[in-house]
Amino acid sequence: EPILVDFKDKEKLEKPYGDIVPFHNEINDFAHFSVVKARFEYGSKTKGHYHKRSQEAYFGLTGSAKIVMWHKDGQKLKKEVIITKDKYVFIPQNYFHDVVVTSKEDFECLVIASPPFMIWDQFFKANDEQ
Repeated sequence: EPILVDFKDKEKLEKPYGDIVPFHNEINDFAHFSVVKARFEYGSKTKGHYHKRSQEAYFGLTGSAKIVMWHKDGQKLKKEVIITKDKYVFIPQNYFHDVVVTSKEDFECLVIASPPFMIWDQFFKANDEQ
């Protein structure tokens, strides 16, 4: 049965780089994807991480960010793309990714993951990797 979820009523979860608003929890038992609205503060950068289980797409809403990606085995070259409003990048499983805000404002995006994101499916790089 179709479900409407209004993220304006959802609680923001504070993160070191900004905040996220997950608005997929009601449908996780049924959907084959999850959606989160993420806000990355001006000048922020995330910690490089990858997912063994999920692939992700970042869809730009406001501002801009550089997404840096590289395969966890280190054999594939690093790729960088700039995401702005109405653009998205697909990030396959097993690819490290960092978000670096490049605009003079916050970067907001939707993060769509399939299968649905699970907190245990985040693996962070060692300090000397990248």
